[in-house]
Order: sequence, then C-alpha cells, then structure tokens
Amino acid sequence: LSSDDMSFTERLNRHPELKARMKSILDLTENTQGDVIKADDAEKQTIKAVRQLGNDILQDWGNHRSASSEAQLRKEETGIEGNGKKKVVWHTTYGDVTVIEQIFRKKGQQFRPFIDSACVRNRSCSLPLQRVLVDFGADHAFAGVSEKLEEHYGIYIGTSTIQKITEHHGHKMHEQEKVALVTPNIEGCAIQVGEIDGCMIPIVSINENEEDKRKKKTLGWKETRLSLTHEQDSVTPKFGVVFQGSVDDAGQSLLNTA
Repeated sequence: LSSDDMSFTERLNRHPELKARMKSILDLTENTQGDVIKADDAEKQTIKAVRQLGNDILQDWGNHRSASSEAQLRKEETGIEGNGKKKVVWHTTYGDVTVIEQIFRKKGQQFRPFIDSACVRNRSCSLPLQRVLVDFGADHAFAGVSEKLEEHYGIYIGTSTIQKITEHHGHKMHEQEKVALVTPNIEGCAIQVGEIDGCMIPIVSINENEEDKRKKKTLGWKETRLSLTHEQDSVTPKFGVVFQGSVDDAGQSLLNTA
C-alpha cells in the first residue's frame, strides 16, 4: 500500500460506523449477495444507502466537533468545571443527529461549547431541511408534507413544525417587502421584460364561536397578483406577489422585481 492508502485506512479506522457503511456500499456495488438484479432495485437500495451514509457522516462530524469545541474551550477559559451533560438532537434532511454535549460552568457563567460553535439548537431544523419544508409547505397542505418527506427523504417531521417554519419564512419575506425601496445608484440593464397577472384564491373562514369548527364554514374569494420581471434574453426571473393589496401595491411589487 502507498502512504496515501495507509493514511486513508488509518483515518477510516477511526470511524467504525462510517467504515461499516462504506463496506455495505461496496457490497451493494459489487452485488455480493447476488440479489440485486433489476436496475430499479439497485437504485432504491442506493438511495437508502446514501441516506444512511449522510446520517453517519453528520453523526461522526457532530461527535468530532463536540470533542474539538470542548478542548478549545478548556484552552481559552481557566477555572471552568464540568456541569453535567445534555443530549442535543437536531433534524436534517438525512434524519435526526444526536450529540451528547459536555456543559461547563464558571462563577456566573455557563458554557455550551458545541451548540455555540456549531450554531445548532436542540430540536431545531437545519437550514437545508427548512428549505425543503418551505418548498413543500408552500405548495401543499401541511398535513400532506409529512407524507412527502417520508417518500422523498425517508424522514418524519410533525405537521406543527412544518407549519411553524413555513409561516416563519413567509412572514420574513413579507417583512422584506415592507422595506422602503431605494433606487440603486448603478447602471441597470437596457431592457427588462415584465408581466403582472391576478387570480382569485378560495378562502375558507371558520366561525370561532362554533363548538364544532367543522360546521358553519364560509367560502370566499380574494385576489392575489403575481408579478414577474427578467432581463431580456435571461431565463432567471424575479417574482413578487401581493395578496389583497391595492393597485398601487401591485405596481410597487412589480417595481421591486425590476
């Protein structure tokens, strides 16, 4: 073996779970069991193996990062002492990742080296996962998003979490639209192509005074206006939307996309 091969083997031996996963991937690649005959079956097993590998990588990274951040804190802070351990679990597109974090304290202070350095909180969702939730949540009923996550990512996230994250990002987008428009002092493109169109969206209102919220529902219709602008010959558009806004609001939305 070359020195590089030996170095790789030594590093891999320090991660037994990852090593076992790589062996299973090699077994799948070479079809050592002889039971993967059809291409569709090979693809299904590959998807499952890659998901498991992704989770193993994040798990090993978390454990390594926790140990490194703990060592770094001991170097930077004097007089600290252990104050118990806590389990930190966060959701990712590869499933839940769990790290046991050592907590430290010093008079009047508590230190959480892992969550502070990794920028993660217990029961939180990673940014890549939040993007997936919002993409699905914007197009489908929240209750149906859990099923799509299990189908496409092999993970489960509760409906309330999906709703909370989708509405949070929707609120942030709405707040950005409220920021006063400042015309940039730079030269723009020669020609922009823009369009604005509207449609009616059904809105179901519920009588909060009814004990059975399934009864006395009222169906109404409200208009939303979608605007689109892109530079001539470009295939990268910018979108804007106004819900229940005035004509002036729709015009401002179109201008914001320019």
